Amino acid sequence: MGGDIPDRADCAAVGTYRRAVSQTWFGEPNTDPWPGLTIGGDTATWNRLTRMLEVGHLPPPGAVLAEELIQAIPTDEPPPINGRPFALRAEVADSPWEQDAAIVRVTVTGRRPQFLDRPRAHVVLVIDEVIAEWELMDVVRKGVQELVTGLRHDDLITIIGSHDGRVALEATRAEDLGDIRLAMDEMRLSTRGRLSDSLETGWDILDQAPLGDLRRMVIVSDGELELIFEGDRLMAQASRHAAAGIGVVGLGFGERQSRDDSVEAIVLAAGGPMLHLAYPFDGTQLAEHIGPLLEPAARDVRLLVEWDETQVAGVHRVGNDRDRVSGLGPAGESVGGEIGVGQTATVIYEVRLRPGAMGSSLGEVSVQATPPGRQPQQLRVDLPGDPRPFVQASPDLRLAVAAASLAEVIGGRQTRQRLPPQRVADIARAAMRPEYDRDRQLADMADRAVQLLDYREVCARR
Repeated sequence: MGGDIPDRADCAAVGTYRRAVSQTWFGEPNTDPWPGLTIGGDTATWNRLTRMLEVGHLPPPGAVLAEELIQAIPTDEPPPINGRPFALRAEVADSPWEQDAAIVRVTVTGRRPQFLDRPRAHVVLVIDEVIAEWELMDVVRKGVQELVTGLRHDDLITIIGSHDGRVALEATRAEDLGDIRLAMDEMRLSTRGRLSDSLETGWDILDQAPLGDLRRMVIVSDGELELIFEGDRLMAQASRHAAAGIGVVGLGFGERQSRDDSVEAIVLAAGGPMLHLAYPFDGTQLAEHIGPLLEPAARDVRLLVEWDETQVAGVHRVGNDRDRVSGLGPAGESVGGEIGVGQTATVIYEVRLRPGAMGSSLGEVSVQATPPGRQPQQLRVDLPGDPRPFVQASPDLRLAVAAASLAEVIGGRQTRQRLPPQRVADIARAAMRPEYDRDRQLADMADRAVQLLDYREVCARR
């Protein structure tokens, strides 16, 4: 690419669209005290961005979510100690983007998995058969097959189709892979279906499962408009069943579309995570994710951040356009969620410090959560008022900043002048850990974005 002038075909690839950049990057402290926490490992977001950049395309605005890129970076957060079900940690460093500003990284980490000692899981797969393309059904089949390999041999699988709400496979042990594959092979594309009826059937089945089982419903769908009309009722159902221990996991597929929100709303109402498979199939890590999704470390997770306004003049929460594990619900109420074993949920802030701020603390963060079968527990940590130099911050913090900044500038939510892409690439390379391939991939993506964003600037002036 270099400094060549792009032709019109290249301009069509990178796009000349612009998005209004917020002029008020920092908001007032304590106006958004309940930050959403994104968990899960939405590998499709990472893989889709990688593919687009490699072929010389920039994604459209809104297609890259900063919080999902942050979560895609592996972390070195240690598990909780002293038998605790979850841990709360915070790190503060100077901002690489602005003087008199700091980066705050807050994490919640679930306890280690107990795969062999955990209760038996009963998983109900609700499969959306109203799909536009046959290739996507193949993605679904491969995704389900990979998901099942992450289960224990005595876990139970029930499969329900959406065409007529039928039970395609009664409760079957996960070790019976032949029966599970046969049931999935019988799934057919359909032009009509009642996914809401299938969800009701799934909840009825899990209601009758032994209370000691880990009960989970996995909605495998690319979104359904019918759910929008029944959204309030289904969200109430999801929330009520979640309180009784029946969790919901969303497994989307294909390119992310607006109707995906119809499924995600139900998943969020149950405090569950949403994963997404892109086409071609990229769900080879589902087996790794299913354990944490089945076995919660804690439910009803609520994170509260309280800033000391004598020290902090402004706050920007990076990413989390849509609240995830915990945050504010549609009516403004506090919504708790679920964090799985071995998972780390992360939230990143950039804060503007008041001139001459010399306090011992920028504020306080607390998390309240309920481990299964136990009473609610609360942890609280201070946010240090003396940020360490950015170059001395942990690789986890620096890589999270690089991932978030790349998403913000590619998505047009901040300018290249404030978040220079080349500086993003330099930050990622300086923090790389040799044991993680994604660290290098992040730096490579930033390098590629530098070239494509240069093209976009030229195209916009043509």
